[in-house]
Amino acid sequence: MIKNKKAQGLSMSTIIIALLALLVLVVVGMIFSGSLGDWAAKIRGIFTGKVCEGSDGLNGRISLPNECEDDETQYMGFVNKLPEGKVCCVPK
Repeated sequence: MIKNKKAQGLSMSTIIIALLALLVLVVVGMIFSGSLGDWAAKIRGIFTGKVCEGSDGLNGRISLPNECEDDETQYMGFVNKLPEGKVCCVPK
């Protein structure tokens, strides 16, 4: 005979607390690894439409040094921090 037993499960509040704790751990890890600034710049770029910004305020794209197109200028001075070894190619 099969008996109706309720399964033991995690409550919704336990799951929410675990997810918040995981989020806090990720943010703390990003702070100590130094990648929080890069992440913030990338998210800011998504909402502002700017991938990178030259020192004169023009929008550009992130590229490797000396790989900008002929109609682009390579910028080294930036408003947004770029990953190491990358440059901003801004249209002329």
